[in-house]
Amino acid sequence: MKTIIKLTSLAAVAWVATALFSQCSSSTEKDSETEQEETQAMDDPRSYDGRRWTNGLTYEIFIHAFADGNGDGIGDFKGATQKLDYLAELGVEGIWLMPIHESPSYHKYDVVDYRSIHPDYGTMEDFKTFLNEAHKRGIKVIIDFVINHSGRDHIWFQEAIKGKDNPYRDFYVWKTLEEIEAEGSVMKEATGDSPNPTQWHEREGEDELYYGFFWGGMPDLNYDHQPLRDSIYTIGKWWLTEVGVDGFRLDAAKHIYQDYRMEDSHAFWVEFREEMESAKPDVFLVGEVWDEAEVVAPFLAGLHAVFNFDLGWSILNLLQNDEELPEDRTRIDQQAFLEKYAEIRKFYMGVTPHFVDATFLTNHDQNRIMSELSGDEVRARMAANLLFTLPGSPFIYYGEEIGMKGVKPDEEIREPM
Repeated sequence: MKTIIKLTSLAAVAWVATALFSQCSSSTEKDSETEQEETQAMDDPRSYDGRRWTNGLTYEIFIHAFADGNGDGIGDFKGATQKLDYLAELGVEGIWLMPIHESPSYHKYDVVDYRSIHPDYGTMEDFKTFLNEAHKRGIKVIIDFVINHSGRDHIWFQEAIKGKDNPYRDFYVWKTLEEIEAEGSVMKEATGDSPNPTQWHEREGEDELYYGFFWGGMPDLNYDHQPLRDSIYTIGKWWLTEVGVDGFRLDAAKHIYQDYRMEDSHAFWVEFREEMESAKPDVFLVGEVWDEAEVVAPFLAGLHAVFNFDLGWSILNLLQNDEELPEDRTRIDQQAFLEKYAEIRKFYMGVTPHFVDATFLTNHDQNRIMSELSGDEVRARMAANLLFTLPGSPFIYYGEEIGMKGVKPDEEIREPM
């Protein structure tokens, strides 16, 4: 059986390599000089900024569920430090840590203190030990920087709700119901990254509602307010220079402003990148923009990388059978896969040739790849080989390497390693 699996995986690699070569060759025969230039740029190694971030494997870790170093049943940095040799042997060259700050939730995307380490995970010294030991092994580390919103228990929001004259009031977005209705933004369409249709949230005794894209426990920060921007920039620079992290994974990067102000979101990330690079020139910034490539690509004007959701979906569309595919997706053949890949690249190249293509199969918000493929090891290996054969900087989710399964709700896809 192992021989069959290896042969199948090798066949997948050979097919991708041959198909990509054939596609590039046919493209160069076209009359359009523009198409020739795009194809050449796709093959240009400068398109992948390996000096800034590895083109090797990056490993996403949910510390809570990864490795328990003190026996209390919760993952921590002491446990993660003990696993660094395992990760190095696996070929990991980068680590992405899901949120590590103080938070009332298990997932920790509702941050209470941006300069803290959650006590369940250990101390700041424990984190620095983990970071230093990772660096000794040639492994870079980025942390989740959740700055689209804070948690409602954050001191900024607790001050903001004290009254309209509080200096922290404008750290968040407030409007009266009349203003909201006039703007026409009472409700939004449910999306993959936020099924909650309610944008605006009431507080008893308040005539103003506050904006929270995901839910009321995560009020959105107001980036039209310069003191808020300055505070976020200061915190980011502190993590880069004083603590020593190598960069940030930027949660909900698409939602800094509402969708009708998407260009303002693009511009914000340009400024954010400039601010972070002023403190650490080789910082790496990768954004979560949960959408198709046409929407994702403009964010590359500011961010070094964005996660390639389109590619992950396309790999599944290629390998899943009809029973496994959700209603909103369609099975594709090899040619359609290659055409989709070329389309994604064209959108990205239209913004800049110097991006890092952050490729992945599934992450902490999605069903695990092994479950998506009904536990089929052959197809799971084919998916992995496609991921690792295509250009870019591949990310995997902890446990993928051992075939962990998991289907939403979230707790079921974030189980202990």
